[in-house]
Amino acid sequence: GLLNHLSAHHYSKQILLRRKVAQNILLPMVVEADKLVCPPEQYLCTVAGAVEVIIKLIWDEENPPFIPHTAVLQTIVWTLVCSLDGVQWAGITWSPLSRVQALSKLSFSDEVKVHLIDMHLVEAIVRLLDQWSLEQGVLVLEYALLTLLNLLTVGEARFRLYLSGCYRSLRSIILGDEGPSQAAREKAVLCAWLLFEWQINKLELLDCKVKELMKGLEDSERRKLDLENEFATVQHQLLDELALVKAERDVLAEKSQVRSVLYQA
Repeated sequence: GLLNHLSAHHYSKQILLRRKVAQNILLPMVVEADKLVCPPEQYLCTVAGAVEVIIKLIWDEENPPFIPHTAVLQTIVWTLVCSLDGVQWAGITWSPLSRVQALSKLSFSDEVKVHLIDMHLVEAIVRLLDQWSLEQGVLVLEYALLTLLNLLTVGEARFRLYLSGCYRSLRSIILGDEGPSQAAREKAVLCAWLLFEWQINKLELLDCKVKELMKGLEDSERRKLDLENEFATVQHQLLDELALVKAERDVLAEKSQVRSVLYQA
């Protein structure tokens, strides 16, 4: 916790960088955590805090020094949920700012963002947007929206965002007179656009499917009419042939009667 606070200030951050605290102390601890089976909650919280400090100090989005363990990612997401609920977890009261700062960096990785989406991070971010107030600070809002933008490159995240009913939150950020910064408004506009684009694509796909079904129904109806016409034609031919057979039968019966009369005579 102390290192997390120190890494947030420029002067103390430079000292931590010069002494290579992240490389020599925190990074080996995080790497070792991946080898543990069912670590306790308190230890996961410690490792999650170490990950947050590493992200503030030496994290490279293009070439991250490591990929956090799934349990550590789950811990970070869960502590964010705890901060939204205002409850303690593992004996600690959490704040959303450090969580979304770390998640905004982690969610840039394609490998990590899929896990974060499965951990319901999209829904947690929407809750944060709903609960946000100016007292929490604009940085919380900006980092939350940046995290959401990173996640929305995946179709599943857009679907979850659509189901969460986020339009009211985004609209209040975009159109709010006071509170949200210009950067937050721009990110909210991008989130709304990505969701709108996803909906348009889904509507176009639905329209194509409907057209395919309509074409299939038309083809089926056309085949049905063709079969009915073919049946009517065959039926007419069979009836004509039956009429001819009956006529021949009547002629033969008449001839048979005449022969019978002549034979008796």
